[in-house]
Amino acid sequence: MVDFRGVKNCRHHKLTGNFVLQTPRIASITSDVIDDSYFRLEYRCKQGFISMEPRGHMKRRSFLHKIVGGGVALAQMPRLHAATTDEKLSQPSNAEVTGPYVTVDPRVRLFYKDWCTPASRLNPKVRTALFVHGWASNSDIWQYQMNYLCGRGFRTVAYDRRGHGRSSDLGADYDFDVLAHDLAIIIKQLDLRDIVLVGHSMSCGEIVRYLSKYGGACVSRIVFVATSLPFGLKTEDNPHGAPRSELIAVRDEITHDFPQYVRTIARGFFGPKVTNSSVDWGIRMCDLLSLPAVIGTHIANTETDFRPELRLIEKPTLIIHGESDVFCRLEVTARRVHPLIPGSQLKVYQDGPHGLMISHMDELNRDLSDFISMS
Repeated sequence: MVDFRGVKNCRHHKLTGNFVLQTPRIASITSDVIDDSYFRLEYRCKQGFISMEPRGHMKRRSFLHKIVGGGVALAQMPRLHAATTDEKLSQPSNAEVTGPYVTVDPRVRLFYKDWCTPASRLNPKVRTALFVHGWASNSDIWQYQMNYLCGRGFRTVAYDRRGHGRSSDLGADYDFDVLAHDLAIIIKQLDLRDIVLVGHSMSCGEIVRYLSKYGGACVSRIVFVATSLPFGLKTEDNPHGAPRSELIAVRDEITHDFPQYVRTIARGFFGPKVTNSSVDWGIRMCDLLSLPAVIGTHIANTETDFRPELRLIEKPTLIIHGESDVFCRLEVTARRVHPLIPGSQLKVYQDGPHGLMISHMDELNRDLSDFISMS
């Protein structure tokens, strides 16, 4: 722990053994020392739970002095509203504050965004679209769809999967039962109802597992975009899957040089028509990923058979897929999922790659709006 003794307005907490720093707007500050030069301060505020990390290799005492010296600025911090979840509050150049979070358990907090207009927030009849991001990504990938739908009066919510983006990273527990439980906690804690679940790639599996384990009382419709379902592993009864040896080779490549792996596949993900800037933006998202999460979710995504659960879905379902998707080929994914879900619709985008939310942004936005608006 960082030693706060001798610091003004600091007291020792007898129960926890932590040193607590009091400021007008901050209830307490505790620290988690990683090593002599890198650590994290976590602020439990009256308005929420925030963490601050010094950029680079700043010494603990130097960082502490900056925090204490900036007490006046911290006291003037605006409130963190649950509604403005993508808000970032400017602090000194060595720190950044983000929020808010949903707490799954004492060790896991999931970052989320909740966007809608003030008028929509006051209307209980407004439908909510809950977006779940795909493998090796985070909730930012959905921002163009969220912004479009928010502008048309819908409420839009998205969150970072554990081990991804700004959410907690435990280095383990990435199977679909755990991920579906996280989704259930998001829905429960945000009190979401009449929601449309929108998944991309592997997150379609999270949605299916959520429905099979927790029911669909809060869900009105579901959308699969570039789904990786129904089953990615080649077996005797699934000849369309990839051999296990190929999947292991991919994981080995990721384990040894994940940044290079990402740069190798990025253009294929977004397709030839997307700007280099957007491709670079997608690559930068991967800088926020935990390697155990990338490997763990890859195993879960490729080795979980969802065929039995897909047959149980009774919600209106829209399946959107690109005909040029090289990661989840149309013939072995969407065209096989479509007949397994009674009454589902399949819409194929011409020349569509895997990252349809960017390459076919306008078309996808319109289709989502139309489908969500259906009674």
